[in-house]
Amino acid sequence: MTLDKPIFEFLKLCCSENNSNYSNYSNTLSSPGLLHSPVSSEFGKGSRRVVNLGNGAVILITDCCLVKNYTYTIHHPQLLCISCFQEIHGNGCHPHTLRPLKSDTCYAHFGLSGTFQTNYKECMPLRAVHILLMPHYYQSWLPSRFPGCHFPLEDTVPLFNGEDETPDLAFIFYQILNYQDSRPASMLFYESKLNELLSRMLLELHANQEATHRHVKDADFDAVQLVAEHICAHPEHDVSIASLAQMACMSPAKLKYVFKSVFSCSIREYRLNYRMQIAKDLLLQSDLGIAEIAFRLGYQTSSSFSELFKKYTGLSPKSYRLCSHRHSLKK
Repeated sequence: MTLDKPIFEFLKLCCSENNSNYSNYSNTLSSPGLLHSPVSSEFGKGSRRVVNLGNGAVILITDCCLVKNYTYTIHHPQLLCISCFQEIHGNGCHPHTLRPLKSDTCYAHFGLSGTFQTNYKECMPLRAVHILLMPHYYQSWLPSRFPGCHFPLEDTVPLFNGEDETPDLAFIFYQILNYQDSRPASMLFYESKLNELLSRMLLELHANQEATHRHVKDADFDAVQLVAEHICAHPEHDVSIASLAQMACMSPAKLKYVFKSVFSCSIREYRLNYRMQIAKDLLLQSDLGIAEIAFRLGYQTSSSFSELFKKYTGLSPKSYRLCSHRHSLKK
């Protein structure tokens, strides 16, 4: 499976001088295989390995030292990136957070949840593994290989939040980082490690969901589900907590607590996330103007909507629409 251009832009740091343009690099990884190359002297010293599993999954392994500060930004709207750093000096910037990156800790980012940016410091070691999962992998390949295996993209990012320790998952990344064999059979190792990582991840998500349900009574769970459905059915309305609590037959305080236990976010965050998802869909799939989209989502002015959308995604509504259209044309 040939890499598309947005993925190439993410991998650009690993190009060697004679493989530094998209056509050469894409042709090199047009089929499953492993590319082991030195980091371009433009960026630093060391090496990179890029493993294309040929099913929409790519593993990028970095072991280098950069000669200057380097920043990359993920713009691909449907790319899921899961990363673990054994040694890192830098920070990650999401629209809502700016925090130092930590060693032996896992991070994840899904493009539709906003722009993600990482800053690496110069003259510092960088040892990391990035797993890039493209839409073909989680929409087509995984369901066809394992029927009934649901891949919850929205739940994956909080699991790899860079704050909670995940030693079992970090150890899999450690094995990938330190594996050196480059013979054809090594592809079996990389595929098995990806499968092991996703298996453990899905089992942990399932365990988290079961733990949540054990702490929430069935009646309360059903009540907050009803509240969530009401919010989704009326995204243009800022229904008060008091009204929602009355609907759920709870006190406002209890509703807030139970809602966050079930959905891992506040009611306000849930409403905002849903509105932004609708806004993205309308920007990509319709010709509606920014003002009309703002009106449909309950914002009094297009400027207030645009400001919030940019804070949430890192792009203005107009830029988001243009970037997505350009991405579609390049495919």
